[in-house]
Amino acid sequence: MKNLYQNMSHAEKKLSMIEDILQMDFNMTDKKSFNGMFHLYLDMNEEIDRDTANTEINNMIFFSVLGMPESFLIENIETTFKENVFWSDYIHIYFVKDDDEITLLLRFNVAADNEDEMNIKFETTERLYILKNQKLSRISDIKAKRYIENFKDLYDSLGFDPTRFAYTQYITFDYTKVRKNFKEFPVVTQLLTAAKEDFGLLRLNTILQIDRTYCKDPKTQENDVFYNIGNMQP
Repeated sequence: MKNLYQNMSHAEKKLSMIEDILQMDFNMTDKKSFNGMFHLYLDMNEEIDRDTANTEINNMIFFSVLGMPESFLIENIETTFKENVFWSDYIHIYFVKDDDEITLLLRFNVAADNEDEMNIKFETTERLYILKNQKLSRISDIKAKRYIENFKDLYDSLGFDPTRFAYTQYITFDYTKVRKNFKEFPVVTQLLTAAKEDFGLLRLNTILQIDRTYCKDPKTQENDVFYNIGNMQP
């Protein structure tokens, strides 16, 4: 059974975990297993301590050949959030390569996960934004698809060992977490590039670094608060 689990894709492992939780009787023998799985889910979209953030940031040394920036600065992200908060349920943050550089693509929709790395498709109701010169601007689905594929081609060309690393196409951020954790956002928001361990493999991730005055109930007493942005896909 252990070898079978190791051969699953990341998406299959996550689905398997959900099935295991649904089948539990929640008696005392299941309590320890449930707590372990539950804490894995709590990690997503939640605050992390500085040491955890530093570990994930330092892990980027293993992805240095990608030439990614250390962070992404986004001006007036709150304006974009407010424009989409009443109709969308999820924000998907993609690593993309446009015609000049590696940057981010933000996608707003009502579906948690509706694609894989081989099947990129967008609904007509969705909104797509590209980060360029620290500003978010609307982008067509044709260009978005091309930029996503550009980054995947770059990643594949560098020959990362699949027994040590996994490709992250996008990160899903639940809109309810935005409302739960934050009062507002600064004029310039910073997303740090990082690499997080996921089922024993390192995957690209982003970490929000934000002043505590913008947070509703930060656990840390430090001025800087760190959040793992979301659920890495696929």
